[in-house]
Amino acid sequence: MNPSTGTSSPFGSFPTQKDLIESSVRSALSTQQVVTFLMQVDENLSDEHLMDGLRRWRNIFGQGGADLNLQINWMKYEKKLNNFFHSFVRERWRGGLSILLQLIHNMCHPIRFVGDDCIDEGGTLLQIGEHFDSHMISFFAAALLSCEKSYWEKENKTMLKGESISAILLYLIEKFDEIGHKEGWISLLFNHFWVVSPEVFCTALEKSNSEILPPLLEFITDQMTENPVGLKTDDSDCEFPIVILDNIREYFLLHCNCILLPGPTNKESGNRDMSKSIIFEVLKFIAPASARHTASFATEPMLVAICGIMKRCWEISQNPKYKDELRPRLQDGGELPQRSAYIEIMFEIWKNTVRILANILGHHESEHKKEMQDEVRALGAIPAVLAAAGTLHTNQIRPWAIQAIDQLTKNNLENQAEISSLKNMGKVDHDDVTVDREDGKFHFKRIQLDKKDAKKEIIQ
Repeated sequence: MNPSTGTSSPFGSFPTQKDLIESSVRSALSTQQVVTFLMQVDENLSDEHLMDGLRRWRNIFGQGGADLNLQINWMKYEKKLNNFFHSFVRERWRGGLSILLQLIHNMCHPIRFVGDDCIDEGGTLLQIGEHFDSHMISFFAAALLSCEKSYWEKENKTMLKGESISAILLYLIEKFDEIGHKEGWISLLFNHFWVVSPEVFCTALEKSNSEILPPLLEFITDQMTENPVGLKTDDSDCEFPIVILDNIREYFLLHCNCILLPGPTNKESGNRDMSKSIIFEVLKFIAPASARHTASFATEPMLVAICGIMKRCWEISQNPKYKDELRPRLQDGGELPQRSAYIEIMFEIWKNTVRILANILGHHESEHKKEMQDEVRALGAIPAVLAAAGTLHTNQIRPWAIQAIDQLTKNNLENQAEISSLKNMGKVDHDDVTVDREDGKFHFKRIQLDKKDAKKEIIQ
């Protein structure tokens, strides 16, 4: 930065920044006028004159250059703008950097002001995040969006490499609490990359940690509800990329064992606890996604993993350590006591897996469906589904369990027979329900054990 010299403007009779707001002034500019002016905008100017020059340059593109009648190759000025950018970031000049980023955005040209190393240690984006406020991050997102869109229109590919884009997205997610990711330039930048290069979100998912993953999955969920897989709506050219779902499924299958394993040792507790948190978030995403886009999740490995997790939840519910906590004990006000966080998470996982199972089984018909139904029985997961239908559950697990049971027994005599053999459901759900078959359908009833004479009183 250079101190003010107090001298008159070096730009002579060139229109002022205020004059350039008018479209008529911009359209009257000649090529020679603008070229001469741009040569005068230089880092050797005082801060005052450099800011004035950048503001004029920005206002020349008040309508993105649509009203200009100039024969200028604007890419000739890419190096100058790039030098400005790195210099302003290095010197932490907020005023100059904000105007420069607005200028780059307004130009609507593929200016490579930032490189693939911007997210590396000491990179420009990291410096912006460290030394400037959230508004500068928004200016950066706006400038990058403009350049990427222009580059895509010209080259049909992204300006930055996929791994760099993924790293930028993850870094911006870390700033969500300050900026907000559902609106503004960051949201528009995410939407652009979603349309032109959804693969970058696969890489971002692989590199996510337990803090970054929830907002990333929230963004993907929003896209999933708006755009069907493989279909383009009449009012949108966007479609939900199935590669995202395939990637999430494989990510889940790769890491889901952490839910099935017992508690971690002290040495590995950090990594495993983080994996559990991530898989918990992924499972919450797959539950509704498996209903909207079932084909992506209706695979045999997915079925095996889901059955294993259901059985693990059932085993936890059978542990005497949690028996009292799972018993219905009404408080004075008539409400159920608050369960521990561990049990609440267990029930949430149980609910989501039962929901996914119901969706998976509902997708298949005829012989393939019969194979999937039989595999659930062979894996010993039917008791875990029946136990999820217990009347004690308060987190909406029971409706999904009943739907899953319907899918398990539909046109499958073997599964119907196995469920009929489980007359006393207390063996799988703390003596709280029994199952009767009436008119070809299964009905669940609450039971109560009298410990003195072991009589069972059916409570309708």
